[in-house]
Amino acid sequence: MSAHATTVGWVRFRPSMIHGHGGFAAAPALADTLLIEYLGERITKEESHRRCEVGNPFIFELDELTDLDGNVEWNPARWINHSCAPNCTAENHDGRIWIVARRDLLAGAEDDGVLAAGHVDGAGCFAAGHGGPQGGDRPARGGRRILPPAPGAENS
Repeated sequence: MSAHATTVGWVRFRPSMIHGHGGFAAAPALADTLLIEYLGERITKEESHRRCEVGNPFIFELDELTDLDGNVEWNPARWINHSCAPNCTAENHDGRIWIVARRDLLAGAEDDGVLAAGHVDGAGCFAAGHGGPQGGDRPARGGRRILPPAPGAENS
């Protein structure tokens, strides 16, 4: 990602004191707003397993047959940082991963910018009282992120 700021949807990607770059709320957003779609290559479970084994931390489970590898240049959402006090979450909406506001967001400030929901093992944390990263902002090894259905989604 370049040092220049880029805005996609409700998210502004710019240099960050946390990990060099990050996503910030570009404008005030209400809770449950779909902020940005997490894009990527749809891959088989076999390929997903192979990529996770070599440390790819950008993979989300889509369904029982396919996963989504967000480690592509055209997916700025992969740079959203982690927090154990998150203000947004990743949700599967009909086979598309969206970063969704968990609460009302203010625009701009890093501590209220867009932060990924919860930890993936090995992820760093900048929540109050956690003292900075522990192993960086990405897992030491890759791992698929398995999401529950979006609120109100029917299970099929």
